[in-house]
Amino acid sequence: PDTATIEFDKELMQTEKIEILDPAIRDKSIEMGWIEEGERKTATWKVRLNGIDSAKAEISVLSTRGGVDRREVELK
Repeated sequence: PDTATIEFDKELMQTEKIEILDPAIRDKSIEMGWIEEGERKTATWKVRLNGIDSAKAEISVLSTRGGVDRREVELK
């Protein structure tokens, strides 16, 4: 299945400034089934910012057919 991932700056993660609460699995990826061309799906993470006002993250959607889409987002 196609998969969505979220990545934050490693230093922020190591200092526990960011907690990914959901999904509770270790790698924090979300399986999205097979996404057809032009189809839209939603992946949702529950994130807590500890002692910081915002953080940048990179969201990636990885296709089983070899495609990759990446976007940078800012959480506040």
